[in-house]
Amino acid sequence: QVVLAAQDLVDSVQKMLEEVSDMLVKELPALTTSISNEMGEEASQAFSQSATEALTQLQAAITAARGGLQGALGGITGGGGVVLLYHGFAHGRISIVASIAGTLAALIPVGVSIASGNIPTPLRLIGFALAIVSIVIVSTTGDASSGEADHQSSGSAARGGALYGLAAGICFATFSLVFSTTTTGGTIWLLALLRVASVAALFLL
Repeated sequence: QVVLAAQDLVDSVQKMLEEVSDMLVKELPALTTSISNEMGEEASQAFSQSATEALTQLQAAITAARGGLQGALGGITGGGGVVLLYHGFAHGRISIVASIAGTLAALIPVGVSIASGNIPTPLRLIGFALAIVSIVIVSTTGDASSGEADHQSSGSAARGGALYGLAAGICFATFSLVFSTTTTGGTIWLLALLRVASVAALFLL
């Protein structure tokens, strides 16, 4: 819920940015033409210059705000994913947690890409299907050679590990989606927040 609420903030700022862009590209030229017809070219040019400067500054401010919110969202999702992953390693089976988290971190962005109209090649689709099959196999088989048979005697640790892996995978996927939309400067802050969260996670465990 926290991640969704943060994403709503980013989406709201994005809508504001799109509205300001429409003002610059569509509404302002039409209004400038109307002013020219009714009040003359000199008044039209003065209004256009002042309005363009004001809207451009507003657009830059909103863009910066969006980058900051994206960085904050990336810190929440990336750092939360690290915490969940390490908790899964501590309380569940590493093979389950790592496979689920890693696969979801790759599959969810692909699903978003497909939903937006970018269809992967058949070979990649086969790879994604095999990845899903691998999750099922790993989640339903034990690893007696590594001493995990005793660790999952009640079955609760294995299920808990799967839930941790699921949550971590969703967080990492969200982080990847946010990362793909950030600017160069925003990327640096996003990675810095992730590293800080990773170090904090080590002290929490």
